[in-house]
Amino acid sequence: MGKYATAQVYGDGERPGSTMACRAHLSRERDTIIAVQDENGCLINDLAKIVNLFRDYYAALYTTRNTLDIDAISDYLTHITMPWLTNADREYLIVPLQPAEIHRALKNMAVGKAPGPDALTASFYKTYQGLLIPHLMALYEEMASAKELPPSIIEAFIFMLLKPGKSSLQCSSYRPLSLINVDTNIYVKILADWQHYYLR
Repeated sequence: MGKYATAQVYGDGERPGSTMACRAHLSRERDTIIAVQDENGCLINDLAKIVNLFRDYYAALYTTRNTLDIDAISDYLTHITMPWLTNADREYLIVPLQPAEIHRALKNMAVGKAPGPDALTASFYKTYQGLLIPHLMALYEEMASAKELPPSIIEAFIFMLLKPGKSSLQCSSYRPLSLINVDTNIYVKILADWQHYYLR
């Protein structure tokens, strides 16, 4: 059993599967964040302030810093051969989404992964796809024509997993794990399949 568990952990890696979900569950029970230090070294134990500290930390961490050399990029692009879409490719890309594409994305979707905020799993979508695909079609068509995505599409559960051997008082000691809804994953999979076909 021990060897199987070890193999499962290494097999899953960083993916939000059942093993990672279990780790997140255990982390919530065992490693609840009760305090962190702010940038001045002061200990903060108010939940709202802790959330704000993590938000500010990751906002600063992932903020794009404009250090690009535009001239160097332009020079590089002028000296490489770029692929071009044919007229047939362009026509294909503007064809409305087909139910078969949703079915294919569902067929290739792994089960056993932790769900997002709506708690609906991939197994649920696979089991009831005959009923759900028409509704997903309507959702994705609306998304394609709208200027903004529905709020539920960009919602996620974010778990903070403490890195091994790190201090629990530092924001930098945690790794965020985001769990998004399966309907979002399906749409992302469809878009990725389109891009893969033309970029291979």
